[in-house]
Amino acid sequence: MHYYHEIDMLITNQIYEQGYISYNMENLTKLQHILFLRVLELTLEEIKQYFECTVDEKNKILGCKMGALHLIKQLTTLKNSNVFYRFK
Repeated sequence: MHYYHEIDMLITNQIYEQGYISYNMENLTKLQHILFLRVLELTLEEIKQYFECTVDEKNKILGCKMGALHLIKQLTTLKNSNVFYRFK
């Protein structure tokens, strides 16, 4: 969380004298989105742009990434199922 705060992706509600940082529910929800987008392998720059997009643009980005991940999963399943044979 501190990292995302340092790069201005999360805005804190309050910083206490002891150095503790307080986040509200909106920030925690945004953090969940950030972590999900990282799982989809979006870069930090892409994530920053994502939060500035319209809903339609966000849906397009997610659709593309989810489709790519689905394809990778299918290829991995095929590879692990020994369907591929070596021909000489």
